[in-house]
Amino acid sequence: MLMGIGLAPVAIYAWFDVSAARRLGADLAEQARWSLDEAAREKLLLSVQDAAEDFRRRHLLLETQVKLQARQVERALASPAPIGTQVWVPNGAGEPAFLSPSARHGGVAVSFDRVATALGTDASMAAVGALPRLQRVAPSLRGLHDDGIEGTLWHHVVLRNGARAIFPGRAGALSSDVANLPWYRATLGGQAITSSRSVDPATGLPTLIVATQILQGDNATVVGATAIEVSLPQALEAVAGGTKPERALLVSAGPSFLRIVAERSGARTHASGLILPSDAVPELKELVADVRDGRPAIRRMMFDGEDSLVASDAIGVFDIHLVYAVPYRDVAAAAEAAQASVADRLSGQRVAVLWGLLGLAAALVGVALAVSRAVTRPVGQLASSARQLAAGDFSARTSLRSGDELQELGELFNGMVPRLRESIRMRESLGLAMEVQRDLLPQRPPDVPGFDIAGLSIYCDETGGDYYDFLRLPQYGPGEVAVVVGDVAGHGIPAALLMTTARALLRSQSPECGNLAQVMGYVNRHLVEDSRAGRFMTMFLALLDSQRREVHWVSAGHDPAIIYEPEEGGFRDMPGVDIPLGVDAEWRYHELFHSGWSDGTVLVIGTDGIWETRNSAGEMFGKDAIRSLIRANAGLAAADLARVITDALAEFREGRGQRDDVTLVVVKST
Repeated sequence: MLMGIGLAPVAIYAWFDVSAARRLGADLAEQARWSLDEAAREKLLLSVQDAAEDFRRRHLLLETQVKLQARQVERALASPAPIGTQVWVPNGAGEPAFLSPSARHGGVAVSFDRVATALGTDASMAAVGALPRLQRVAPSLRGLHDDGIEGTLWHHVVLRNGARAIFPGRAGALSSDVANLPWYRATLGGQAITSSRSVDPATGLPTLIVATQILQGDNATVVGATAIEVSLPQALEAVAGGTKPERALLVSAGPSFLRIVAERSGARTHASGLILPSDAVPELKELVADVRDGRPAIRRMMFDGEDSLVASDAIGVFDIHLVYAVPYRDVAAAAEAAQASVADRLSGQRVAVLWGLLGLAAALVGVALAVSRAVTRPVGQLASSARQLAAGDFSARTSLRSGDELQELGELFNGMVPRLRESIRMRESLGLAMEVQRDLLPQRPPDVPGFDIAGLSIYCDETGGDYYDFLRLPQYGPGEVAVVVGDVAGHGIPAALLMTTARALLRSQSPECGNLAQVMGYVNRHLVEDSRAGRFMTMFLALLDSQRREVHWVSAGHDPAIIYEPEEGGFRDMPGVDIPLGVDAEWRYHELFHSGWSDGTVLVIGTDGIWETRNSAGEMFGKDAIRSLIRANAGLAAADLARVITDALAEFREGRGQRDDVTLVVVKST
């Protein structure tokens, strides 16, 4: 009886001890499952957003390349007709010996030394004379092709007079019905840069075509269009190949379905025309809505018959969206393994307790006390270390040697502390970088008689790539002040460094720079030398002359500034014809000017973060809304007008976070 009385408390204590350990193990396993699930969701969403941003950067580079291509064609057309140049006009009767199969072009035989040409059914004699000139641009197109983005297939030239060319040259007669090409019609219809989807008839691949106008003469007459055609499957491989998701897809959204344009599954990337109807899987309706709205999102759903995590984001090019999908079993495998390990260990512990209860009472009492100390002491040590860390002591560590889940938890705690300290240190460094960068912006606008000037920048990250400044250039008089607004591609530290470099170059520009075009050329040459490939920025540099009441400007690929003249009640744009900084060191920039400012005239220079701001429905703010705000508030001071615009942007976002930097300079004549 005494033994029973002595064993009863021991048994009860052991039972509660094991139960507590079981509950702790279950809690740890559930927490691990939740943490792994959240980490996997965050990683997948960041991966698809990074890939979508990469796709957007490549599209911007493609627009720059097609502008350079247009300039090369314009030079060739304006040059004297070459003598003795062989013109190759494929007729579909066979493949010449100078053609060889190209893997990039799906095995199609091509020539990287020749341009294939053709004449339309209504071609003029001028078209015949244009063919030798087009043949002469083959070396330039070869350079653009070699330096182009991954997946570049063809370079097209189509002239109004009926001449047509394609590089690299390929066998087979070219279609003479070019007037019905969608990209050609859209470009000649007045759009300076167009993007459209198509299917390449030579390779059968879905493609993205970026086109621009070909201009000739002093009046910049549109004489044709030129385009670069890129394979979407190969572009998908370029942006998704490094992340290696289980499946990566480029899709377009219909009213109630997703059409797969290209797919990367495992190690294979290929074109696809598969349609996924949203009524096949209920969760797919929500994914279709996410894709159509162009907002980044991640969902757990049945995808193609398998429980998966699916993330999507818009790439900002035509109607194409990027989708990543990974099987959920891969996410849950680690948590299930940890849960099984905890269950196995607790099962063994219960058996050991039961066998121990059958032994000597003294041994059972000793075992119970030992188990109690083994559980409570590590937990107490963990709690003490956690309180030490909460007080700000990053030297807090545990030294558990219990050999069970608590020791594993202690090791996780020890590994977490240095990472937490590094995260806090990085956040402090970013805060300092933000403070330094903001100190580089003007603290107050310059005092220029005849002008009321204001400027501001609102960054979406701790550091940004937007920039504005007011400069007193030594080569100009006291009544003249330069206003500069820049926008670096991307965000964060790299963009901030490039912005800082451009600012330093402007402020230290050579005294030999006699005009704004030379100043811009000086900055461009040094940026090309100092920055790596793919890093570029747009810039708008304007010189305000208070005595002559005029403004001179140079635009390096920047959106046009807006002028509002209250007396006339109308707007005019201040466009540019030049490419962004950091692309071509030999580019010659052009200075333009506008005179005859009347009192009350308003000049607004901004970055694309203003009119590309989106609301919850995915709609952009747009330039028409900017013009309406300027017209309605033209009587305000420059600083007040700038604040009205930024307040309108905040209201338009409807509480959503700012996704791009916003920079604005307002100049009002007085």
